[in-house]
Amino acid sequence: MKNLKIRINEDPEVWNRFICKSPQGTVFLLVDFIIGLSTPYVLVTLYDGDEIVAGTTIFFEANSKRVIKEPVLFMLYQGIVLGDFMDRHVHSRISYEYKVVTYFLEKLTEKYDRLSFCNSWKLNDVRPFQWCNYHTPENGQFEIKLRYTGIIDLEKYSDFDEYLSKIRILRRREWKKASRDFVVEVTDDVNLLLDIQDKTYKRQDIELPEQLRKYRYSIVDNALRSGFGMMMKTTGPDGVVDSVKFFLYDNVCAYYLFGGNNPDGRGSGASTLLMLNFIKDAMTKGLKYVDFCGVNSPNRGDYKISFNAELKPYFVTNYVKGRALPIGDNS
Repeated sequence: MKNLKIRINEDPEVWNRFICKSPQGTVFLLVDFIIGLSTPYVLVTLYDGDEIVAGTTIFFEANSKRVIKEPVLFMLYQGIVLGDFMDRHVHSRISYEYKVVTYFLEKLTEKYDRLSFCNSWKLNDVRPFQWCNYHTPENGQFEIKLRYTGIIDLEKYSDFDEYLSKIRILRRREWKKASRDFVVEVTDDVNLLLDIQDKTYKRQDIELPEQLRKYRYSIVDNALRSGFGMMMKTTGPDGVVDSVKFFLYDNVCAYYLFGGNNPDGRGSGASTLLMLNFIKDAMTKGLKYVDFCGVNSPNRGDYKISFNAELKPYFVTNYVKGRALPIGDNS
């Protein structure tokens, strides 16, 4: 691996082209999206000769040069991404990717005192994280946390009607009933989403700080203005908005990021109506997947799976220099 070299502060246009070609590339890694997070960052790439073979984003605490210790809030898949090596034989590709990620992590852990990655479900070889500083654990090791998301593979269905026939019967009933009772419209009213989402949190006895509201507003507003986000609402015959959902898009996938439902309209089926409209829209756009961006709580997880989503594991990997894990962890 003599030709490998790291570049800090990669050119944004070069970075975006790499992300669009990477199997692990997502909208969460595009520069226009990252800017909306209002979080200090650097783009780091690894070259093999003249070719970018890996990359990642490093995020820092506000007004600090210290790397954040957990993934950026609400964000997924801001981890290690690789070049497209699918034209290689399997044994060759796995071996090469392992060496690339191992070298990349070695250099990153030399430069930064801590690191935090939320890796794509398409990055399924976590051995480089498990074995980082394997023989010198006192130098620091990665803590690896298993998470799950729900993925709908849209290419499995010839059309929306076929897809609809595969989801849970209750969801089809809600779709049919809500289609009669509600009007679905695209909206750009970010405050409408946040207000109804805050009501959802309040019903669960969760009160979010005002700063977090501003953060969510920045993410959604930036995505809508940049053209890689869409928001829809349902309105009942009484003129009341019952559900609002926000999705992100790249050229492969639609991502369900935020949503909220009027507590007074629970059981109306409006949420299901919106979800299925977004899935239908993703099919119309010719996308390959719909990603529910996490199924890591019992109630919401089962709701998302009921749309015939497949479970996909992904890994959050956190490193602190000098932290050795107890024997047996991540083994």
